[in-house]
Amino acid sequence: MARSPHRTILLMIHELHRMGYQRLRITPGMAPSGMHWRCAIAAPGAAAATYTTGQARAYFGWDDAAADTPQQLAQKFAARFAELCAQGRGADQAYADWFAELLRPK
Repeated sequence: MARSPHRTILLMIHELHRMGYQRLRITPGMAPSGMHWRCAIAAPGAAAATYTTGQARAYFGWDDAAADTPQQLAQKFAARFAELCAQGRGADQAYADWFAELLRPK
């Protein structure tokens, strides 16, 4: 069963937390039109990376990620947003645990 693009992004963040970037934070929301879900990924002192479901599976405008797993996306994100990830490196186990619980199926 195919995973939705927005869930894939959230799982990618979980993978980034597992890779040691626990200071990365998400700010999700809806476009003013209500048509698309948006998610900004930020860290203290760094410009945010943004994704919208209007991009579908062209995550962050990338043309080589449509079939990627969350793990593969996390690797690409860390390489392509190296400065953001450098600012997001570090431990914040309480946030990472909360985020993991958020993703757990109920």
